[in-house]
Amino acid sequence: YIFSSRAPQVLELAIGWRGALSESIKGVKFCIWFSVAWRTIEFIMSSERDLVNFLGDFSMDVAKAVIAGGVATAIVVNGGKSLTTNVVNNNAGGDINIASQGEMTIANLTNNSGASVTNSGTLDITTGSNVGTITNNSGATTNVGGDFTNSNEIANAGTVNVNAGTLTLASGSVTGTGTMNVAQNATLTGTGSVANAVVNEGTISTANGDTLTFTGDVDNYN
Repeated sequence: YIFSSRAPQVLELAIGWRGALSESIKGVKFCIWFSVAWRTIEFIMSSERDLVNFLGDFSMDVAKAVIAGGVATAIVVNGGKSLTTNVVNNNAGGDINIASQGEMTIANLTNNSGASVTNSGTLDITTGSNVGTITNNSGATTNVGGDFTNSNEIANAGTVNVNAGTLTLASGSVTGTGTMNVAQNATLTGTGSVANAVVNEGTISTANGDTLTFTGDVDNYN
């Protein structure tokens, strides 16, 4: 098995990280060229599509391709546009920016150290983790729909909704003057601190020996 083509060491020698990156870039290029062809046909054949639709849809296709290929350093979702993606691994130096009236849905977000997410619109996260910085600007909404672990900072001046699952503050913090809503059947737990005003209809809990500190108002309806 050691010398099998399926062995990780053999695969690493045969492909290497440069080869993997090269193949990823080729895949992204293919997706972009396919999008150009498809959107052009759609623009020509459909009376309901105009140049604004063409450019907007194409830009979203490119964003999806570079996210999937893991070669993006910045993702921008403009106002009036939406982007849905499955897995986002935001590495150091990476930036995700959702403009006012923009919408982004991420099934699994890993926001690594040195990476940032800035939301001025609507951000829906199902699961994931944060050791970078997530900024929720005034008027923005971030929805957490599953288990999410925050080990650094969520700077919230808008609204963070914990709609389901568990938001864990692993020595992380939620700062700012915004509001955090914990829905029924949702849980807020951990060892961090929350400066937001909290409206709790679910569960706020800590494990033995842990301390969860609230410096803002807490309204408990459970």
